[in-house]
Amino acid sequence: MTQTKICTTQSDFFSVMHVRSRVFMDEQNVSPLIELDDRDFDAVHIVSYADGKPCASCRILKEDGYAVLGRLAVMPEYRKKGLGSEVLKFAEETAKSLGYSELRLHAQYHARHFYEENGYLPYGETFYEAGILHISMKKELL
Repeated sequence: MTQTKICTTQSDFFSVMHVRSRVFMDEQNVSPLIELDDRDFDAVHIVSYADGKPCASCRILKEDGYAVLGRLAVMPEYRKKGLGSEVLKFAEETAKSLGYSELRLHAQYHARHFYEENGYLPYGETFYEAGILHISMKKELL
């Protein structure tokens, strides 16, 4: 059983950083200088626990007119079980509760189908971020 929630404690934030460091820094070799940034201080962080262990996370950044989803990560042992979609839906509801009607993101190109299956549409050209091919995507939050 999983519990997904907005981070409200230092422990929750450390759980988010654990997931992100394992997925982005360890698995994908993203530099900590890129992965950890000043936007983390202003972001709304979301964490998911399975049996009390951190298993997924993401963050929402607040922009003028839309919200930006970032750093969605699922620990390897929890992938392909619907947890990514669960965290994404929670983030969408959170963005709506903050007054946003659109959520944008930079999807790693290999993960674009996951986002398309969850109602996101690609726009613009592909680009590299942290040495990984990405595409911009967005979804209207109804």
